[in-house]
Amino acid sequence: FTSNHDENSWNGTELEKYKHAAKAWAVFCFTWQGMPMIYSAQESPNTKRLLFFDKDTIVWNAPLQLNDFYTRLALLKEKNKALQYGETFILPSNNDNQIMAYLRRKDEDVVLVLLNVSPDNRIKVAV
Repeated sequence: FTSNHDENSWNGTELEKYKHAAKAWAVFCFTWQGMPMIYSAQESPNTKRLLFFDKDTIVWNAPLQLNDFYTRLALLKEKNKALQYGETFILPSNNDNQIMAYLRRKDEDVVLVLLNVSPDNRIKVAV
């Protein structure tokens, strides 16, 4: 997960904590081993720290800006055996603090994940 009630209340929203990399870490949650979790209003997205000990209402912003993003990730996880049961192979990088790369494989299903967690554009186009 990238957020939950404790994290949101005490350490900040995922946008506060991860800034430009919030979506990349969400992709990580859905493509790494285990069961991903979506916290209340992440698909809205929730930009407010919620009170921990008192009832605090979530403001649902319409339209839900990240609903399609999370729906696609959930469907990918549901339908791809590599993401459900596959082996994970971490790929080396010269920029480990900025790029996370790994491969998930199960039978014919293969998923290559390249995550840019830096604030910089890492796409290089050769002309």
